Amino acid sequence: MLISDYDGTLNVNDDLLFKIDLKLNINAIKEFRCKGNIFVISTARGYNSIKEEVVKYNIPYDYLTCNNGSVIFDNKDNLLYANTLSIDELGYIKNTFSDKSLFYFDIYENEQEDIKDNIVYVGFRGKTKKQLSNFKLQYRNFHTYIKNECTKLDGANFLKNYLKIEDIYAVGDSKDELELLQAYNGYKMIFSDPALLNKNIQTTSSVHKVIKKIKKV
Repeated sequence: MLISDYDGTLNVNDDLLFKIDLKLNINAIKEFRCKGNIFVISTARGYNSIKEEVVKYNIPYDYLTCNNGSVIFDNKDNLLYANTLSIDELGYIKNTFSDKSLFYFDIYENEQEDIKDNIVYVGFRGKTKKQLSNFKLQYRNFHTYIKNECTKLDGANFLKNYLKIEDIYAVGDSKDELELLQAYNGYKMIFSDPALLNKNIQTTSSVHKVIKKIKKV
């Protein structure tokens, strides 16, 4: 199983050179999966956001780990795992900010799994709040709060047990992936967060090169 971050890793940029690299990544993923291997996209994005990307670029995958390990979907859009904010927790966060600061929530519904109206995370603009220290704060183009215990490593561990797979590799470029890369044959991108430096993590320039190295193992 190969677990890849999306932004800055699988899809680095919209420039022509990087679009070529994305195409090479996609072709390598197709070959990787055709041989019975599992490919996972692990991202801080919400499901709707990452799903839009995989449809746009026709990226093949087996599982999506979204919101830094908060939820996991298979490639048939089934929700397999969720560690979401409760309605009470959402209300607490919402009441801490003004309505002008909040601009969206990600909501996942799955009647079969009895997961309804649970909020994975809430986006906002503005200063952080000390009274929300019990939640994990993500920094992107906006700030988001998720469950404090959610990590990309948690998502990987769930899939490891769910699929009963031991041979796991991972690639990423941000501190969100640090624990994941340390736990599972990790590769950091050349242009990575300084938090990944000097951590005895191998370096790569692309996902397709990681797949090529895996094939040689």
